[in-house]
Amino acid sequence: MKMRNVTFILVLGILILFSMCNKVNPPAAPGNPPPPIGGGGRVDTGANGKTNPPQLVSFSPETGAIGDTISITGTGYFNDITVSFGNTLAQVISVINTTNNNVKTAVITVLVPSMPDITTKINVKVDTLLLTSDKNFTRTSITQFSGFSPASGFIGDTITITGVFYKTTPDVKFGDVRAWVYGKDSKTLKVVVPNEIDNANPTISVIDGQTMTSATPFQLKAPVIDSISPKTAYLGQVIRIKGKGFRNSYLFNQVYMDNSAVSTYPESTTSIPVDTKNAGLGTHGFAVEVAGLKTLAKDSVKLIALTAPVIDSITPDTLIDQDILTIYGHHFLSPDPNDQPTTVSTLLNGIVTNFNILDISDDRIQAMNPYLSDGKYKITVTVLASSVTYGTPFTYIGTP
Repeated sequence: MKMRNVTFILVLGILILFSMCNKVNPPAAPGNPPPPIGGGGRVDTGANGKTNPPQLVSFSPETGAIGDTISITGTGYFNDITVSFGNTLAQVISVINTTNNNVKTAVITVLVPSMPDITTKINVKVDTLLLTSDKNFTRTSITQFSGFSPASGFIGDTITITGVFYKTTPDVKFGDVRAWVYGKDSKTLKVVVPNEIDNANPTISVIDGQTMTSATPFQLKAPVIDSISPKTAYLGQVIRIKGKGFRNSYLFNQVYMDNSAVSTYPESTTSIPVDTKNAGLGTHGFAVEVAGLKTLAKDSVKLIALTAPVIDSITPDTLIDQDILTIYGHHFLSPDPNDQPTTVSTLLNGIVTNFNILDISDDRIQAMNPYLSDGKYKITVTVLASSVTYGTPFTYIGTP
């Protein structure tokens, strides 16, 4: 009896074990995502315990240039992702997850990175899950930097860069300093050597989806000083340095007076006015320096004390139309006759009215009177910031 019970139990156990080994897996539950299609991909690693792991479905377009936008679609929930084209990371612009009829889908928008490969797989990493596209992405013709000319130039000069370019306005840098791009087609860029250039031998970089750098550096030319005037000036008078290759920016102290930097407000890349109010009397040397390149002016400037003009007499004391007035005195000459000439004037109804100076020396001025109303007028001589008015008026009579 006991042996019969043992036999029964053994047979029952064998039947149960056989039934379990032949059990068929249940069908997939409704609503599970379909397998990848078209340009989709495969799961390269395990699902890490997720019952519905993300999967790639497709990407489009399947070709594009560096900087182009690519859309990647998938099923499942995509969060905390990175995207790479081969081994090159791509910039993710957006990830949009949606759910429809319990099916989760995602659209990932990325930019084609500066990838070295022409064809490569697209990889999407979701947390620790790595998805790889079945199809290859093909990079189309990449931007190219062939060269630039001229090889050297001054600040403000135009440089032409040749190559193959795609962006509407690629970024161009001289070293780390951005340059103004004012002309562009698919094969050339026209840029201006920037005021802020801080290196005399920078490489030129073009950023057009990828960063391309010139094989040879650009050679910045030292500034050129053509003239400095006046060469004799009153203390506090503005002198002007003219040439080329100057910084057209007040942010830099580019002018040196006796080896000391002075603040200036340049007018252009060819002209710099310099205020001498903080200088001392005597002779001073000047220089201009940009990006470590320094040029000395061949001429010096002599600063003298300001001496006011003196009027001793005028003749005649009565003028009619187109008469010539002669003024006698001292210190009539301006040290800067081109930019700040001596003036002879009078007041007509409260308005300063200038005479036409015909001849001038340090002690005499001959000037033609302007059209005036009949009456008495006082004459004023102005040299730079100093003026003198003669105490005795002259009489003006219109044409008799």
